[in-house]
Amino acid sequence: QGRNAMMIDGKTSAGRHKEVTMDRTTDVGAGAISDFLNVQFESTQDIAAGSELFVGYGPKWFEDRGMNLPTTENYAQADDVLSLFMKLHRAKWTELSPEEKAKKWTAFTQKLEFKTRSVLPQSHDEVPQAAEMGSAQFSLPGSRRSMEWLESNGQCMSNMRAGRSTIPQAGTGAFATRRLNGGEVISPVPTLPISRESLSMEAENTQQLALNY
Repeated sequence: QGRNAMMIDGKTSAGRHKEVTMDRTTDVGAGAISDFLNVQFESTQDIAAGSELFVGYGPKWFEDRGMNLPTTENYAQADDVLSLFMKLHRAKWTELSPEEKAKKWTAFTQKLEFKTRSVLPQSHDEVPQAAEMGSAQFSLPGSRRSMEWLESNGQCMSNMRAGRSTIPQAGTGAFATRRLNGGEVISPVPTLPISRESLSMEAENTQQLALNY
């Protein structure tokens, strides 16, 4: 479970696209070809209901951008550390004083790599819980929602399906699978604000097509 948050519990099937020559002055679909058409995700292990699914970019993506974030290997090492620590001390854990627990936990983790330590509990009181949950879920407490929360805040997506758009060069479109009433929410669309500066490309005076919209 500790590794669920790193999306190693899924695999991706390759998408497909067709290379087409388009004229940017006359074809509305120019520049809109995607490698992600018909991409599907398949679980490779059991995933608890309410768990958030994450896509892993791989450690190189973050390293190339100077982001010192924990990787799958760091979470795996953290899980091993938690498991071994509790194996050594579980029998007498409740008998130890807070000072003894803190001393043992600090000594056990002080020489670990920073990225591994960053996903481990800072307090010795949380060690048993982290060992049971796994380091990834422990370090992302909001990554698993209760069924009550899902029933109150979630939305079933069975009211629509994907299909080839009836508009020329529009690619994939969304089609209603049942009657939709006026004012009904069709689909939630989470968005991520981005700055215009982030759309600049490496080549001089070159920008992403998104700036045109």
